[in-house]
Amino acid sequence: MEAEHSSKPESTNDCCALWKKKHLKIMEGRKALRQAVKLLEQKAIELEAENENLKKVCKEEQERWKAEKMEKLKEPNGNISLENEVSAVKSEINVSQQECGVNVEKENEGVIVKGLQACISEKEREINRLKELFEQEKIRADTERKIAEKEKRNAAELHKLLEAEKKKCIEKEMQLSKIEAQKAEEYRLHQVNLQKEVSEAKKKLDSETMKFREASKGFADEKQKLLVEKRTSESAMAIAQKRLEIEKEKAAKEKGKADIEAVKLKEQKKLLEDNLKRAMEKERLFDQKLEEKTQTIEGLKQKLDELSSLKKSMETSIVSSDVCVNAESDKVRFLEEILKVEKKKYKLKATCLQQELGRLKLDFNQISQRLNALDTLSSPDPESMDGTTKVAFVAELIQIIYNFL
Repeated sequence: MEAEHSSKPESTNDCCALWKKKHLKIMEGRKALRQAVKLLEQKAIELEAENENLKKVCKEEQERWKAEKMEKLKEPNGNISLENEVSAVKSEINVSQQECGVNVEKENEGVIVKGLQACISEKEREINRLKELFEQEKIRADTERKIAEKEKRNAAELHKLLEAEKKKCIEKEMQLSKIEAQKAEEYRLHQVNLQKEVSEAKKKLDSETMKFREASKGFADEKQKLLVEKRTSESAMAIAQKRLEIEKEKAAKEKGKADIEAVKLKEQKKLLEDNLKRAMEKERLFDQKLEEKTQTIEGLKQKLDELSSLKKSMETSIVSSDVCVNAESDKVRFLEEILKVEKKKYKLKATCLQQELGRLKLDFNQISQRLNALDTLSSPDPESMDGTTKVAFVAELIQIIYNFL
């Protein structure tokens, strides 16, 4: 019983351990979910920072593009100024040529022409240099414009990608929030179910504990009763052992008596056999007499029938013959009465003889069985029967012999 009651708390402990394992798994899953949410939040923060950086870069590119655009708008004015300078140089050359033509006469023409040629060549070189610079600036402006347009397109594509990533991040955040809400609801419901199951397990554990205590109390009572019964049985066994020893001594004494009684019983058996033979002889003689009486009765019946038929045939005869017939009929009636009485006597005697014969047969069988038992008792192996059985058997045998005698 103790093993059974100890196995019940072990089963409840196993159940609690199983629920604890499930709870730990759920807590680990919740921690992993929180870590995943934290990682996603960090990723969202990184994407937002990258988005801000891209916005800043895009803004800087837009500002640079605007500045370059303003510079490009200013470049035609620079070209105009260069053209004005070229035209001014040309006008100066013309003026100098006119002045040279006026002053040719006054000064040495060779020196003036050389100076003018040198000045013209210098101005032409300046003009060529300015033209080359203009072409270079024009080419640079075109390349910068193309680069700006390309960067603008790249910025627009980056802006689109940024908007798409932003939408993806928002959708992911919404999905994560929904998943987290679902997980939180599932976890809450699971916690409620766990609390219910834990409360039910506690109730079952309390009930099982109460049952175990009651069973332990009942077991203690039963143990106490068993101890009392054990002590009682031990004392009873001691008493029975003493009685058995006494009975053994009595059996040893009674055995001698039983041997003497066995001799007497054998004599009684012989006497009973003789009585049985005489009774059977009496029964045979009685049956023979009964048969003779039956035959006599049958003869009388035949005579009675003959007399009755004779009576009927002689009804018309004389009075004297009537008197004889009446006398004969009275005699027949008297014989019939005697026959009835004899029949009753024979039936009663037959019944008595049958009862006496049955009793003698029964006694004879009992005595034969007891003699066989006595032969067993007087056999070379007296230990084949225990002392109590021998004593009871011998006492019963002696009682039957006394009753029979």
